[in-house]
Order: sequence, then C-alpha cells, then structure tokens
Amino acid sequence: LKPNVDLTSDATAVTSTITISGLTNTLTSLTEIATMAVPGTFYPRFSSVSFDSTTGVMRALLSTGSCTNPPTMVLLANGASQNTCMKAGFTYGFSFRLKNPLVAQNPPNVQIGAVFASGTMPMTAVTAPSDPMKQVLRIIPATNIMKTYSIGQTNTIPGQKNAICVTLASWVGLEDNTEGVGNQFTTVTITGLGSEWKTSTQDQNLWHPDTSGDFGNLPLTSDTTIGAPQRN
Repeated sequence: LKPNVDLTSDATAVTSTITISGLTNTLTSLTEIATMAVPGTFYPRFSSVSFDSTTGVMRALLSTGSCTNPPTMVLLANGASQNTCMKAGFTYGFSFRLKNPLVAQNPPNVQIGAVFASGTMPMTAVTAPSDPMKQVLRIIPATNIMKTYSIGQTNTIPGQKNAICVTLASWVGLEDNTEGVGNQFTTVTITGLGSEWKTSTQDQNLWHPDTSGDFGNLPLTSDTTIGAPQRN
C-alpha cells in the first residue's frame, strides 16, 4: 500500500482501518489473524486484524501513535520496526495466512478500502494480473499445475548414450513441505522408459544446464526445488 494521505489512529478520534473483501471460500476459521512483514516495504503496526470466513472480509485496525516519516527500512521479525502511522508517499506492506479451499476456483472479486481521520476510501476492486501467483485465492487443480512441459533427447544414434531433456514450467512454486500433518513431497514422474532403455542397474543421475548451456557438470540434488517460472 502507498497512501496519498497520512493514515493514523487517535484514541480520541477515528481509528484508521484497512478493509479487504472477497476473500471467500477459505478454510480459515480464525477470527483473529496475525500479520507479517513484506521485504522491501515498511511494516504498519495493527492493534487487531479480524477475519470473517463467512463473508470473506478482513479488517486491520492501525495502532494509535504519532505520525512521522519511517526512520529506516530495517524490517525486524519481532516487530520493532513497525510503524504506528502510514505516512503519505511511503510504501507499506504486510502479509497474512489463509488456508486455501479444497477445490479449484477462479480468483474472487477482491476489493480494498480504508477509513481514516480525514475521510474514507470506498471499496475498490483489485485488478487481477495474468500471473496466477498474484491472483488472490485463484486455486489451480493439481492436474493442471504445469504451465508447459516437454521431453526431448540429445542423441538419435543406436547404441549411444543419450540425455533425456525434461523442460518444465509450473504455474506455482513446487517444493517439499514439512509443515502440517506429515511430510508433503513434490515428485515428478516420467513413465514409458521401458527395460530396453535402461543402461545399468544403478539410479540415474539428473543434470541441468550450466550458465553456458552445456549439460554435464551440475548435478541436481534432493534439495533442488522447482520455483515458477524457473525450468530445471
């Protein structure tokens, strides 16, 4: 957020409030949610952040305090760098967690508005960009997680060694996840490479191109992640 006017809260006047609507169909049941800092932005301090899962509305109340220019761009996890005022002309950011719906859905009509001491910003639609990672609560089915994919080879001569080249571009970042119940591992499976293709009884090595575009000197490891839109 980058306000055109100062947003501040006064205990004897209006409490500045930021409202986001359209966060529908989530599985989040909490009525109070926590906010976190966004790198590269100033972090506003809120006295409370409420969420109504029935209506999909989040309201963040700015804490009371003085309104001065942010002193530094240092963002600390403990909130020491939080600002009690959102000063005009400065960019502020915060994030919060919601649990996605169980089924796929198109991005809902998300709107944002604000109430502050000198006026009101009416609820305004947030334009959804083409990148699905920037379309709030657009849920893509697992069967459509890959944006593009292709499989090729480097050698067509009988009896010669051949490199099978797999190119993937996913709609979302793919990585192992150890949070929640049990471990969730990302697996890419290729079938159809029958016994006549196998050159040994050992596991196959995986490689990706180096900066010069040549294969053969950068092995992939079990820690390698595929993050959209990178291709490995």
